Amino acid sequence: MTTFFFAEHAEAGEKLHRMMRKGINEHDRVLLICSKNSLDRKGVLNELEELLAREARDGGASYLIPIRLDNYVFTEWKPLNTDVAQAVRDRVVADFEGADRDDAKFQAGLQKLIRVLRRKTVE
Repeated sequence: MTTFFFAEHAEAGEKLHRMMRKGINEHDRVLLICSKNSLDRKGVLNELEELLAREARDGGASYLIPIRLDNYVFTEWKPLNTDVAQAVRDRVVADFEGADRDDAKFQAGLQKLIRVLRRKTVE
């Protein structure tokens, strides 16, 4: 399993849109960390729109795995493109709220996430 983490793998001087598109299109899963701090960031929204376009191009494949750290994704998130929010909310969103303070919750959530990531096929 290979991963792409922007902070670690982005190459200095590379155009942001190219790096983002490469990360989205060359990996078979994308973890979206859903929190008040992440969902309103322009870069995150751009990556999410690119990923949803890829899923549509690939006949409705599902590459996105949303993970929530708070309830913002369901209660307050209102991106300009409401279809983006609906596309995230229409999925099972892994619940990691409070997992930073509860090791058992973190471990249980992590084990479920690992099982999903180990599946070979993208549905």
